[in-house]
Amino acid sequence: MPRRWSPRGNHEFDHGRDELLRRIRGECPADGCKLPGFSGAHFDYLAANIIDEATGKPWLKPYVIRQLGSVRVAFVGADLRGVPDIVMASGIRGLYFEDEAIAINRVIPEIRAQGVETIVALIHQGADYHAASGAVSEPDYACPGFAGPIVDIVKHLDKSVGVVMSAHTHEAYTCKVDGRLVTQAGSYGALVSEIRLRIDRHSGALIDASATNHVVDQQRFQPDAAMQAYVADVSASSKTISQQRIGLLPATLERYAAEQSGKGDSALGNLIADGMLDFARQAGAADMAFMNSGGLRANLPSGPVTTSPQNITLGDLYAVQPFGNDVVVLSLSGAQILAMLNQQTQQGNKPPRLLQVSRGLSYRWNPAAPAGARASDVRLDGEPLQPQRNYRVVTNSFIAEGGDGLRIFTAGTERQTIGPDIDATRRYLTERSRPLPAYSSEGRIRLE
Repeated sequence: MPRRWSPRGNHEFDHGRDELLRRIRGECPADGCKLPGFSGAHFDYLAANIIDEATGKPWLKPYVIRQLGSVRVAFVGADLRGVPDIVMASGIRGLYFEDEAIAINRVIPEIRAQGVETIVALIHQGADYHAASGAVSEPDYACPGFAGPIVDIVKHLDKSVGVVMSAHTHEAYTCKVDGRLVTQAGSYGALVSEIRLRIDRHSGALIDASATNHVVDQQRFQPDAAMQAYVADVSASSKTISQQRIGLLPATLERYAAEQSGKGDSALGNLIADGMLDFARQAGAADMAFMNSGGLRANLPSGPVTTSPQNITLGDLYAVQPFGNDVVVLSLSGAQILAMLNQQTQQGNKPPRLLQVSRGLSYRWNPAAPAGARASDVRLDGEPLQPQRNYRVVTNSFIAEGGDGLRIFTAGTERQTIGPDIDATRRYLTERSRPLPAYSSEGRIRLE
């Protein structure tokens, strides 16, 4: 299925703005191209709300106008304005992420001046919604309980925007907000949204819009031979490195916490935080480590959860920690650490993905408490943190730059970059795995 245009999301900035532009243009990285044949993106990236601070203008193309049959339709893109909270600050330096609705509304007069009356918005933000029936589409578009950031965005859009294709929350829905169609097709290619527009041939105005989410049944389709060959080539090139054996685990380490048992820590989060702490201590003093749950992208190893011994490869580690962050040590006071833990926020109706902590560190989390007072009883080796004492804190470079809205980390002093986060986990597993003692969700974070 050829792609014609796409909005930007947050993960396009995982390696920074320059790397994104390189991939768009099809240029080789600094150390040369590893595979032949990539000539860049042959479609338009759209983002009306990513503003180049040097020029005050959109950094990417804000919209495209396409001829569909006898009418013209505009497609306007917007990234989520919260990108600065969830990517490395250094990777988006010089860019400003504007309110989605404000940015889209600003280009509407320009679009309509070209005689275009049907406008579709592509926005990388979404809703938290699960149909009670489990269906991936709502035939009547009613969607009771439909909520999330996209709702407020849609309500503030110019009325000439008739359809909103949303994203980011990885949910599946076809709903209406203020009479406008809002869709999302899940994640990872599991669904395809089919949207039908009924447009007046004379005026070009949108009369009605309907949508259905279709489940992609891979068994029905013949694999693309060219893509299969490309994947095989990439796999062969990386196989020697990715299949390096790192260690042995007694069972799968899961990345999600056992919240039903009142615990906010996960087995994998505990291991990664412990590995970071040990890694930092080999270079100097370190008291505690924090790992963001959102940075754990797979179980270890990925695949079916099992209680039998598991060999771990370097490829498994990259599946868990794919972002290329560094381990950073910095100084924060006990008061700053408590305030930082209270900067953690809950996304919509979903449980918060709490900062995972190293052995010896613990805290309590009460989601029902007022914002800013949900974390309490922070202890190190059983003793309460001393508000005025400075502690050496270990984390990754994303969090150290204030990622996930944890701005207090940017006030940390005496910064020291130790090395890649992958190296920390790799060394920890290599040195301790015979096999590694069982890790579990053990209650380092107590949910109240």
